Amino acid sequence: MVEIVVDSQPAIGENTLMCDRTLPHIHFPCLYCFVFVVLFEMAILPSISQAEIKNLHLNTVLIDDFELSEVGKLPSGWKWKNSDNDVEKPYIVKSHDQNKFLSAKDHGQSVILAKHSAIDIQRYPYISFRWRAHALPSGGDERYGDTNDSAAAVYIIYKMKFGLIPVSIKYVWSSTLSVGTATKRDGTGRPWNIVADTGRTYMSEWRTHIFDIYSAYEETFGGKPPRKIVGIAILSDANATDSTAYADYDDIIFLSDAEAHSGIEEILREK
Repeated sequence: MVEIVVDSQPAIGENTLMCDRTLPHIHFPCLYCFVFVVLFEMAILPSISQAEIKNLHLNTVLIDDFELSEVGKLPSGWKWKNSDNDVEKPYIVKSHDQNKFLSAKDHGQSVILAKHSAIDIQRYPYISFRWRAHALPSGGDERYGDTNDSAAAVYIIYKMKFGLIPVSIKYVWSSTLSVGTATKRDGTGRPWNIVADTGRTYMSEWRTHIFDIYSAYEETFGGKPPRKIVGIAILSDANATDSTAYADYDDIIFLSDAEAHSGIEEILREK
């Protein structure tokens, strides 16, 4: 079974490296692949090197816990496509019990937030994150285009083929599919969806997940993943089902060691 620890957080302390880069908006002509182009462009800019990470003898890399972001605002260091500049962003940083987190409430905007995170996944093959869902897209089913909505999703973008085509997986809180299901729709650049949570059983409860993203690549795309990923992204969307997706996110961390697997138990194809 997928390792899930409810209402707990990976330790953030002296052995944790914090990654936060603030970059200007970039224009993206490709609507479908914009988030991955963002990350590709961001990857050429200065960032913390893996040599620096190794020299610090760190066992975790903190991508974001939103503590450095201002409450009531969009999170710092996360970007979106230029054509979404005038779209209402369904994301806002909130605080409760002295803890900040990112809240997403989508009514069809479908705006992806992306962040460059060139993590060495040979050294840090595990990702940990917390989320909780408050509203699920009505009839959401990630296998089909007309129902491809998720209450919450965390992308890992491994690489860009030819500098444009993304190779990625996407952990989702699905409305209908079973936990452990992996599915990928036909089409260039589409991600593998892996169901981490489903339905209403744990609604409005914080859920902490740890997954082996190195193994997830091997089990979906086949072969070995690149040493460094391009970045990560977040999406809560309900545009296909014309409904509402509402979820919170927190504590996105890469780990060097954990007792976890890819999260995949069954592979389903689009019918």
